[in-house]
Amino acid sequence: MTNKNKFLIYRYVVPVILFLALWGFITWVSPGMKTLPKLFTAGAIAYILSPRIRVINFRLGKNIQISWLFVKTILLPMDDSFKK
Repeated sequence: MTNKNKFLIYRYVVPVILFLALWGFITWVSPGMKTLPKLFTAGAIAYILSPRIRVINFRLGKNIQISWLFVKTILLPMDDSFKK
């Protein structure tokens, strides 16, 4: 798996999966809750738990820094797959 694919998964797929999992959990815990409060609650928690992504410039090149709330920071070097 290239770094570009890892970046796309961390950037777009993980927040959607978190949101859907939280939506299902909230529905399971409180089935009588209305849709709008469920939406805002699941969205807020998913936003907080989603990874933060930054591009960091080093002397040797650029790296992508992925940091989670409770997980160690991951550095992905930008290679030629990002230029396509």
